[in-house]
Amino acid sequence: MALEEDEDKIAEMVAAGQRQWAHKSVEAFKHLRSVLAIDGTFLTGKFRGVLLTKIGTLSDRP
Repeated sequence: MALEEDEDKIAEMVAAGQRQWAHKSVEAFKHLRSVLAIDGTFLTGKFRGVLLTKIGTLSDRP
């Protein structure tokens, strides 16, 4: 009986920690700035050249 109670307490502590971490992550995203990431790689073989990719996000903040 005591082992089951301990397991329940541990499970509740883990769940509480996960909720707290998720809340902090959401709050942190509010303070992020706009990002533009550019990456490239050289292609060889049948398809030669350079492959470039870009990913951008905009922020509502100036």
